[in-house]
Amino acid sequence: MNFNHLAKSCYAPMREARRLDKSISMTIWIIMKLILFFTLALTLQASADALGQRVSLSAKNQSLKQVLKELRKQSRYSFIYQDKDLESVKRINLKVDEQEILEVLPRLFNDLPLTYTVNGRIISIQEKKDPILPKSKIEMTQYEDPKTKDLIIEGRVIDAETKEPLEGVTIEYLDFGVMTQTDKFGRYRLLIPQNNGGNK
Repeated sequence: MNFNHLAKSCYAPMREARRLDKSISMTIWIIMKLILFFTLALTLQASADALGQRVSLSAKNQSLKQVLKELRKQSRYSFIYQDKDLESVKRINLKVDEQEILEVLPRLFNDLPLTYTVNGRIISIQEKKDPILPKSKIEMTQYEDPKTKDLIIEGRVIDAETKEPLEGVTIEYLDFGVMTQTDKFGRYRLLIPQNNGGNK
């Protein structure tokens, strides 16, 4: 029996399998490079297109809806908004000469109660939301100064959920126009002079 011939016959499929695996790996690597290249190219093209969108505008006492309509005509951007969000917005006075649209938008929305987000060629407009303030709990005690007879009101303001002190909270006694702010420990102290009615 020719063992050399038998050994070659056994190893031949293995060599072919390794060669095939190497060929497949190389093909996958080339495909991944091509995908990365085209993704980068499309991203750069989109950025270039966005920066290249120049518009001119001369708005005098126009509604925001009219201004957006004009911007849409001069660019390839679309605007999404709810009519009710634009109803109470003041009239627009804005002059722009050959500026990129992404530079115009901050000027347009600067003093408006609206904000916007850009996603590709779609610009979404919505109302500005007030920041969510923590729910507070006010601790208070009051007593009369034995010497001056002034009314002292003091205490602490804390987060109702975390129990952490809240700094910079304004405390005002409206009846006498006395005001203060909490310190970093959430503490405050109001002094109401006796001649202002503190002995009531």
